[in-house]
Amino acid sequence: MEEEGGIGMAQIVLKQIEKSFKQDKVIEGLNLTIEDGSFTVLVGPSGCGKSTTLRMIAGLDKESGGEIWIGDHCVNGVEPGKRNIAMVFQNYALYPMMTVKENIEFGLVNRKVPRTERERLVKEITEVVGLAEYLHKKPQALSGGQRQRVALARAMVKNPGVFLMDEPLSNLDAKLRHQMRTELIQLHKRLGATFVFVTHDQVEAMSMGDRIVIMNKGRIQQADSPMKIYDDPDNVFTAQFIGTPPMNVIDRERILPLLHGQLHDEIGQLGFRPEKATMTTENRPQPGQLQFPARILTRETLGAEIIYQLESALGLVSVKSFLKPLESASEVYISVSMQDLYYFDRGVGLPKQTWLSSPDSSLLSLVLVSVWKGVGYNALIFIAGLQSIPKDVYEASALDEANWWRKFYKITLPMLSPTLFFLIIINLISSFQVFETIAIMTNGGPINSTNTLVFYIYEYGFRYFKIGYASAAGAILLVVVGLLTLVYFKLLSRKVHYQ
Repeated sequence: MEEEGGIGMAQIVLKQIEKSFKQDKVIEGLNLTIEDGSFTVLVGPSGCGKSTTLRMIAGLDKESGGEIWIGDHCVNGVEPGKRNIAMVFQNYALYPMMTVKENIEFGLVNRKVPRTERERLVKEITEVVGLAEYLHKKPQALSGGQRQRVALARAMVKNPGVFLMDEPLSNLDAKLRHQMRTELIQLHKRLGATFVFVTHDQVEAMSMGDRIVIMNKGRIQQADSPMKIYDDPDNVFTAQFIGTPPMNVIDRERILPLLHGQLHDEIGQLGFRPEKATMTTENRPQPGQLQFPARILTRETLGAEIIYQLESALGLVSVKSFLKPLESASEVYISVSMQDLYYFDRGVGLPKQTWLSSPDSSLLSLVLVSVWKGVGYNALIFIAGLQSIPKDVYEASALDEANWWRKFYKITLPMLSPTLFFLIIINLISSFQVFETIAIMTNGGPINSTNTLVFYIYEYGFRYFKIGYASAAGAILLVVVGLLTLVYFKLLSRKVHYQ
């Protein structure tokens, strides 16, 4: 689908992508093709690089190397709003000062879509996601599921070729999460667009994606269909990441005696899935089966299934059983068919999961201008107000193609208004204190204060700041507050696009 100013085809190709944060390389040599119209899930442990990869596709994080192609266009350097993509954030990134309707149509307004067309699109989309009766409510009046639908509607109304979703279900309870999984699958079938979904939950990955990309330490471990990954994992990490409980993996040295020393030299580990094992109280090995004794440590009854944790000469193993529980037994024999064993090469050990450093969340330091005693306290309040604005709200506005002025007066100023009001009151009080101080020091107030005075403000770390006419202090403060707001906004906007 071709949009004005956008990119048409929805196939995504990542070529030798690299990403570094300071000295830490978190993505290295990543190559991936996401087919047009597919539902691709990026899954892996925390810090594996899946969200960073998604954000580079969106243009919210700048790649350190490599090329990103959407359709026939290389989008390196292309603004997020021009990539023909829409994104649903983990925390929804709704504009709190806008109604549901205003949230959904914000991107359309920025693209100057005619009012009648906006009304038609909003009506059509809200009926699909079940929000028609909530159009005039604000996000804080909605439940988690309703906020999620607003975020989806805001993405859908752009009619993008690619939907990017960064763990959008993680804040929902289990029941609602299951419901939303079903709705997203149906939505994908209805729209036929390319979906790229990030999650750390293997259940979400297996149940939703037609293609799963498993990542660890910034590298792709395996990219395949859900059943291919489950039935034929490429390595130990993939084998143990997919499946609940994880696959039992046994070192060569422990299992070799059970196989009478008959194991190929290249094989370093063997594995079997807990659901492929059976338990019995009798020692009756069958041909073609591996059997060994074990002692039951724990039983987890989960309705139709029971998960056993057992101790054996092979180490701790798990068994998932759908049969009647062995209530009285503690000593059992575990049997596994030789056909259900997985063989892993030497050297393919279980990767240790490490926390990768995340990008520094703080923005560039703001230059604070002091105009009277007490500036430190005022600056802390002001910075706290600025930092309270969620970064993902700005990122969402970038995807909605809002220009800097609309971001400033539609997002920054409304969300800063309580802080600004509080600051103005405090600073007006402070201005009277400054006026009084100058009046005392000049024996007559501002009429005689034509000469510049110097105040030594030790308690807040500022020294030698020169103040002229006390009567101008209030006006100077308001100008400074406005300038600082603009500086913060421009720095944050640049951070969103080019960090």
